Amino acid sequence: MRAFVELDSGVVGVASVRIGASTGENEAVKLRDRDPKRYGGKGVLKAATLMNESIAPKLVGQDATQN
Repeated sequence: MRAFVELDSGVVGVASVRIGASTGENEAVKLRDRDPKRYGGKGVLKAATLMNESIAPKLVGQDATQN
């Protein structure tokens, strides 16, 4: 899975995680829509909504040079 973040300056950051590589509690999981009418159940509207409505607002205004 890969996520892209674009700053107001135009700089783009990319983060990637592997799925299924481990069974640890911090492992990324796939969030699929499971709607058989969309991409055989493999659509990602739920994941996009989560990113846009829950995660992105927490990133807005943060200093990208800080951890």
